[in-house]
Amino acid sequence: MSANIYYLIAASSAVLYGILAVIAKYTKDTVPPFAFIAMTMLLLGTMSLIISLSTERWFGSKTFSTTALYAVAAFAIINLVGFWLYLTGIRGIPVSHYVVLTQITPLVAAVGAYFFLGEAIALRFFIGLPLVALGVWVALSR
Repeated sequence: MSANIYYLIAASSAVLYGILAVIAKYTKDTVPPFAFIAMTMLLLGTMSLIISLSTERWFGSKTFSTTALYAVAAFAIINLVGFWLYLTGIRGIPVSHYVVLTQITPLVAAVGAYFFLGEAIALRFFIGLPLVALGVWVALSR
């Protein structure tokens, strides 16, 4: 598969996550944060299990390495805390401000990928980083 298709898939994901921000903000006064997380994760987990069982080779828990299980647990904990902080934060700020703040994600992801996955960080990343920081500051300044 061409690398371009992966960029298209990733861009589609970003669009869908942008829609999620609007939905989460819409429900802020009717569904408490942890109830929202529980309901959405229950639905997500159920749908994911059905899709996994019908389309993926099912391994079972005994075939996962301890390292993989720790990674899954860390992912779940970070996702829970991040989701809760997201739902709490978005209650008090405009969605447009929240999505601007998400521009720090590339820094965190790139540094994490460098240390944990051995991925290289190109010089252009360090050149672009101050531009992103400036853009976030300009977008959020009053």
